[in-house]
Amino acid sequence: MLEQIYWVSQSFAALLVLGSLYFVAVQIRQNTKAVRAASRHENEMDWSRLNYDMANNPNTARIFALLQDSSKTIEDVSSEDLVPLQLLFRSTLMTFQAHYFSSKEGSLPTDHWIWERDYARRFIRTPIGSVIYQMELDQGAVRDGFREEIEGDAELGNFDLGATGVKRVLARLVEDEGDQSEPEEP
Repeated sequence: MLEQIYWVSQSFAALLVLGSLYFVAVQIRQNTKAVRAASRHENEMDWSRLNYDMANNPNTARIFALLQDSSKTIEDVSSEDLVPLQLLFRSTLMTFQAHYFSSKEGSLPTDHWIWERDYARRFIRTPIGSVIYQMELDQGAVRDGFREEIEGDAELGNFDLGATGVKRVLARLVEDEGDQSEPEEP
């Protein structure tokens, strides 16, 4: 009789352990989803803040458009624009780098990073971007894993950072800032 009670209690304890393990697995899965969602949200907010800053500061928008313009070289950058351009480049590059490491840690979906990686590759290959990127490398601002990832040889296609449309909008913003008259009817 005691032996039967012992086996029943052991079986019951084993079931409780299995139930607890199942509960822990469910909690881990839910936590993983929440962490990924939070990481993706923060990722989107990083870009949102940059866009918001450019929308509210036409000078920042102008400098960012200059950085992306494949027809401009570093010699075309005025001395007053050079430091803000370098800081904007570094800020954007560090955002890419943070997102790369979030992806490697599994908190940012790989497909989202792949899109950003391709954008970063184009970003560092513009005439101005390549010069400033080399400055960043010389200062040790770029970590090795990230560097190999964005210096890769993936096919980039004909994609100028979507800058053609962006340049038009930004040019209009800069023009509008200087022109306070009523817009003409089309």
